[in-house]
Amino acid sequence: MAPSSGPDQVVSAPDAYATAIAALGYSTEGMRDMGKYLLVEGDIAFEKSELRHLRKTEQACAPTPLAVKLTKVNSMTIKVNYSPWSTAANNAISAWNSISPLCAVNFTRVYSGTADITIEGSTDQDPLGIAYAGAPGGNGNPGLYVRINIDYVGGTLTDGQKTWVLAHELGHTLGIRHT
Repeated sequence: MAPSSGPDQVVSAPDAYATAIAALGYSTEGMRDMGKYLLVEGDIAFEKSELRHLRKTEQACAPTPLAVKLTKVNSMTIKVNYSPWSTAANNAISAWNSISPLCAVNFTRVYSGTADITIEGSTDQDPLGIAYAGAPGGNGNPGLYVRINIDYVGGTLTDGQKTWVLAHELGHTLGIRHT
């Protein structure tokens, strides 16, 4: 699919990318072309190279366009490469893990090597946006990252607010949408 807009442009409705995003059940209103990825609904990133592999699925708890394999959701690792949000990351991981047994999600923080999901600082977003997350790929694995806006100009966030933001964004890496 060829993009009809350049980096950091609002994508027009007839665009092939917009068609693919709409087919997954997401709104294309305000969708932004950020170069290698599309930013949808303000904080969900779809890698352009992955769009043709994605398919709409239904999950038992709620309809969502993308699903992480149950075998994967039980044991996902998270690495934090942005130290100002380290405490919030630990708290968000604990919050997700505490939902058990109602939810099969189990995150484990790792401090070296590769991880399923990486939390990192980023400068490639709107200065009013706090963070965004990669959507799951078509392979049944979670989105690869949560990116925190290090240029955020909306004020100082408390650890509690940071925890909520990360818990929210980790949900997007699993394919959970806004309600």
